[in-house]
Amino acid sequence: MSYQVLARKWRPRSFREMVGQAHVLKALINALDSQRLHYDHP
Repeated sequence: MSYQVLARKWRPRSFREMVGQAHVLKALINALDSQRLHYDHP
């Protein structure tokens, strides 16, 4: 079994999986709609 960082293992793969994070989801959707989403790091 390979090692996997917990943040990668359990992070949502889609917006539908973001339960209880309405404020974060709204900010992400607004950034995507206005094309102002910036790359961070992997």
